[in-house]
Amino acid sequence: MTNDDYQVGGALPLDATNYVVRAADQELFQGLRGMRFCYVLNSRQMGKSSLLVRTMKRLQDQGFACVEMEMRDICSFQITQEEFYGTMVSHLVSGFELDLDEGEWWYRYGYLSPFDRFSKFVDEEVLGRVAGKIVIFIDEIDSILNLEFKDDVLGFIRTCYNKRATQQKYQRLTFALLGVATPSDLIADNQRTPFNIDSLAIELKGFTREEAKPLVRGLEGKVPHPDAVLQAILNWTGGQPFLTQKVCRLVCQTVGEERHIDYLTKPALLRGNYSQSLVDQVVRSHILDNWLSQDHPEHLRTIRDRVLSGYQDKQWVLTLYHRILKRKKVPADENNLQQQLRLSGLVVKRGGQLQVANRIYASVFDRHWVNQQLQPIPSPSLSLPWWRVIAATVGVTVLVMGMRSLGVWQSWEFQTFDWFGRSRQSEEPDQRLLLVQVTRQDIANLGNEYPLHDRTMRQLLQALDQYQPQLIGLDIYRDRPEGKGQAELIEYLKTRDRVIPICTHPNHNDPEGISPPPDIPRQRLGFSDVITDSDSIVRRHLLAMNPPQPSNCSAYYAFSSQIALRYLQNQGFSVEFPTAKQWQIGGIRFKILNQNPGFYTASQVKGHQILLNYRRTKEIAPTVTLTQVLNHQVNPALIQDKIILIGVTDPSVKDYFKTPDNQDIRGLYLHAHKISQLISAVADKRPILQFPPWWIESLWIGTWALSAGLINWRISGLVYRVIASGIILISIGGVSFIIFITLHFFLPMTPFIFAYLITNIFLWKRQSI
Repeated sequence: MTNDDYQVGGALPLDATNYVVRAADQELFQGLRGMRFCYVLNSRQMGKSSLLVRTMKRLQDQGFACVEMEMRDICSFQITQEEFYGTMVSHLVSGFELDLDEGEWWYRYGYLSPFDRFSKFVDEEVLGRVAGKIVIFIDEIDSILNLEFKDDVLGFIRTCYNKRATQQKYQRLTFALLGVATPSDLIADNQRTPFNIDSLAIELKGFTREEAKPLVRGLEGKVPHPDAVLQAILNWTGGQPFLTQKVCRLVCQTVGEERHIDYLTKPALLRGNYSQSLVDQVVRSHILDNWLSQDHPEHLRTIRDRVLSGYQDKQWVLTLYHRILKRKKVPADENNLQQQLRLSGLVVKRGGQLQVANRIYASVFDRHWVNQQLQPIPSPSLSLPWWRVIAATVGVTVLVMGMRSLGVWQSWEFQTFDWFGRSRQSEEPDQRLLLVQVTRQDIANLGNEYPLHDRTMRQLLQALDQYQPQLIGLDIYRDRPEGKGQAELIEYLKTRDRVIPICTHPNHNDPEGISPPPDIPRQRLGFSDVITDSDSIVRRHLLAMNPPQPSNCSAYYAFSSQIALRYLQNQGFSVEFPTAKQWQIGGIRFKILNQNPGFYTASQVKGHQILLNYRRTKEIAPTVTLTQVLNHQVNPALIQDKIILIGVTDPSVKDYFKTPDNQDIRGLYLHAHKISQLISAVADKRPILQFPPWWIESLWIGTWALSAGLINWRISGLVYRVIASGIILISIGGVSFIIFITLHFFLPMTPFIFAYLITNIFLWKRQSI
């Protein structure tokens, strides 16, 4: 063994002679060998990477198929789900040496969500092509913490374990997670977490004296009594792998330098104190003295930064650490503060108590260092003038409302709005509608006839028309001849008042738009234009707009509006001519967004728009297929007096839209939701989602800003302030949610929170001067 065999940082190579085998090695190997889900969640530089390399090699020697995925390399900044799961697939292909083109495979199933594609790949390709037992190692798992979809990543592991009960092939697959995190950091939902299944937590501890024996070989021939020197090293490092390797190397380097040749002649060393004295001097001169400048590779600074990350938590974590330093008994449990401190590596659990991990840490991060970090925070003064509280409240309210009008908080408000919407109760499908789907099988039955020929379209309309539906919405473009029969189809459409075709206005993606069928009057047309938000999600219902000029599409009403208005008029409801402020249908008023755009900017709400209130149901309405209609296999009761919507659902036809439920739906279903929204609001008194008047929003924001001012004015203690702020923030979310569920107004929770926090910061700084 040479000096270089002591590796400081990084995974040890497989042939390293100084690898220290610990109890964790056998625990992880046996756990994975038994196909259990295992995880190693510890502080940094505890030897996780070396453990992974060794365990993978041992499993491969026994015929296991193993692959390692490094999350730090995959989880780049702002990575999308598409990129994340696509990269995962690429790693599995290369790791298992699968003979397939992952790019072609990935895009072949583009109609599925990225998560479903990844699941399908593991199910069909990994488990289908890789023989024997499979172990997937996921290293640096803490890198996924900033992903919005991290719960889905960990939930996938639980799904694989659940499938073991019904699909035997999943009994060949298991996972091992390694990283710096707690199970609660990774996923909090007990229904999706993999940590409460048959899992095995592997705890990496420092080297014991017996385990560290392989390190003696590097000291032999360089120092007298190498066993005693190693024990002196462990006395300082507590067996911490990184520090132990580092001090071993430093000792070897030190005794090899010429200026230390006289060590053996020094009286103190000849009296039998050589081993401890040598190690003491090496540690103090090469690690403790000016530790910031000598911390290479970085280790102590990593611990410091983790302990000091987060202003509020820092106070409590340092206070807890201070108690441990003073040797007060602190029973180890699983609360967040203790977990945060233990993940830093600064303290460990021994005998059910928390203790400083080693003498080096205790010497660097001593009481003096803690006291420096715990400098007294200026207490708020009770003499804060009341006029300053009022001025801060008004100023912050104006600032926040101004920023809101510019869309500054929009992305956060989108997420809150979506979460509120997903929290509502489920509803029944709308039985007033029938959806006629043109599926992939329908197209195949017609001899791969797509687009549908005009003759087929006329046959479909005639088959439906004979059962006297109220209206037929044709969500299929007929702007040009398709196959044979155009003249007959056009003549049929001209004589059937109940059929509503579509067209599309010009837009930046299609400067010309799409024309309607020839000779169809404007009064029977509906445009199919859809408005999406910046995150590509449809949250708004465009009711009507003046056609841009020039335009081949002359429709004023949306496809959904045209159908819903005609249906409601047939049912005896009055329809007032729409104004710029509202629509009145029967006794229901629909307030147009351009009068109060809420979290939208004024430029985003052109035309007549309202918030889209999706029906909370798995299926919006009953569905049948084109083939069933043409073969007269549909119950006439599903058609008579109903609204019929015809659209293509073949996945190869790109007509998908994102919803607040994080799902992609076809345009046919989106139109059905819009039609159902209008009809249900009038006929069933189903709630209408809307924003409150701007003055109510301003007053509400001002109320929470004032509450922050009052807390700063009247409460001086930091602990009481934290408690009061927590209650306020919880109240903001709770009140906003209750108002949304009961009154169906969306109050802007995000601006409320920012108003509260900005007021706190403003007044806090003022008081500290």
